[in-house]
Amino acid sequence: SRPVSRPTYLVGKWLGLTGALAVFALLLGAALIGLLALLGAGKSAAVLVPALYLAVLELAVLSAIAVMFSALSTPVLRIWSGVLASPAGGFVTGQTLVVDGGTVITDGS
Repeated sequence: SRPVSRPTYLVGKWLGLTGALAVFALLLGAALIGLLALLGAGKSAAVLVPALYLAVLELAVLSAIAVMFSALSTPVLRIWSGVLASPAGGFVTGQTLVVDGGTVITDGS
């Protein structure tokens, strides 16, 4: 095997991580859309497509931050930077951001 440059290695690591996370998020989104269709709330499922797109973009940014810290820091700092950069970081820092898009999905009852 031939040697791989550091930038190529880091981009490949990021693409692999982002790809795996995107596939998982899209599978969960497809399952949710299918469940909504079975419950008869198919019209509400159209709202989820942009939400899935934005969720995948968020995962891409978080994985880029994780790969950056994995290349530049010690293992302990990598763990804490990943926790603080994730949505679970709100529990550690005490910051909570509540966003309400105004769309409520109900079962019709």
